[in-house]
Amino acid sequence: MDMATGSGTASEQGWPMLGSGRCRTNEEIHAWICGEWGKRGRRAASTGGMVRGMRVFLLALVLFCQLAMAAPPSPSTPPGPQARALSAFIAKKKFLPEALYPGAMNEPERLRFEATINALAMQLQPLADRPNPKEKLMAAFKAAYPAWENEDTEERERAVGYFEELMGILGVESSNGVLNRLLYGFDPGQSPAARNAQALAAMTAEERGFAAKLEALRVENAEAFLVAALGPPTTVAGGMQLWMKPNDPGFMLSLTRQPKGAIVWMVKDRFLYTKAL
Repeated sequence: MDMATGSGTASEQGWPMLGSGRCRTNEEIHAWICGEWGKRGRRAASTGGMVRGMRVFLLALVLFCQLAMAAPPSPSTPPGPQARALSAFIAKKKFLPEALYPGAMNEPERLRFEATINALAMQLQPLADRPNPKEKLMAAFKAAYPAWENEDTEERERAVGYFEELMGILGVESSNGVLNRLLYGFDPGQSPAARNAQALAAMTAEERGFAAKLEALRVENAEAFLVAALGPPTTVAGGMQLWMKPNDPGFMLSLTRQPKGAIVWMVKDRFLYTKAL
């Protein structure tokens, strides 16, 4: 390339190319930068200070890039035991028939279920071999579970079984009731008093007023009160009566009279309240 005229091929007018049998030296690159910016400086002498600053900047940039290219690549960190276990979990087939699970109904369904669980497992990879993953893990479970809510009970239970496997891989021993609440809507391990206290905290003022009326009921007057408040039961089976609301599919309330009688009131994803009669 002719530095004075600026003539030459497209590649010669650009950044000094690597090739032609050898690499450009520092001196050649420096000379090219100074020559190019020297031409621009002669065309715009009034901006000489800016040109000098650009020369320094570009020279520093070239030296930095050359040092970066010359530095040996840092060795990649080998995956830890949890990362390897997650990879093995993702690779295995899922929703196959097992002792307590009949398997997915067909292969397309099995593949869909498997892809959903694998997507969760891949989302958890940044937590592998890191301290204190429990809070983020439980948040991921809560975000992932709605995809299973409309599936059959067998699939929901098996999905939560895979959640438990992921907990084991990441070294989390207990969900503190999170998995039970996702699967059943409540934690069976809680005492009735603790469960009711939690339910009352989640209720609206109107719901707390209804709960107070339930507390005053006895076996003799419970059915009459519920029919007056909710209408005839939706379902009667054996010794149980069940009320549901067409405009509130999450609402369920049951009355049983045996052995001693009980009311169980649940609003899905919000609370479970029980009253012994």
